Amino acid sequence: DADVGASGGAGGETADGGIVGGRYPSTPHLPFSPEVHDDDTTVSDAAATALLTAGPIVVTEKLDGGNCCLRDGKVYARTHSHEATHASFSPIKELSARVVACGLAEPGVSLFGENMAGIHSIEYDDLGAFFYLFAVRDAA
Repeated sequence: DADVGASGGAGGETADGGIVGGRYPSTPHLPFSPEVHDDDTTVSDAAATALLTAGPIVVTEKLDGGNCCLRDGKVYARTHSHEATHASFSPIKELSARVVACGLAEPGVSLFGENMAGIHSIEYDDLGAFFYLFAVRDAA
C-alpha cells in the first residue's frame, strides 16, 4: 500500500478519553495493486499519477503487526474507542511512558505506529524494536 492522502476523521476525545475520529486513516490501494479486497478503496489512475509525480515519495515495508497510537501517555489500539488492554501492548505502554517522561511529544500529538509485540500471521525473528512509527499528527 502507498499512503496517498486518505482522509481521517475529526479530532477530539470521548468522555473516557478515547480519541474521536482520531484513528489512522485507511490507506487506499494504487490502481495497479495486485490484491484488492471488497472492503478496500482504490485511487483512480489520474489521482495516482498526480500523487506519484508530485515530489519525493517515502516507501516503507508493510509489517504484520497491530496499528496503534500513542497520545498523552496513553496507548490506543486500532479503534481508539478505549485504551489498549491486551498484554501485547505492555512494551508499547512502557515506551509511551518514556515518551511523556522525556518530553518527546507535545500534548495532543498522536504517534501512529505498528505494534510488533504481538504475533499475527508472521513471526519475526530479529526485530529492532516493538514499535515502528509511521505517522505523527498534531491535533492543534
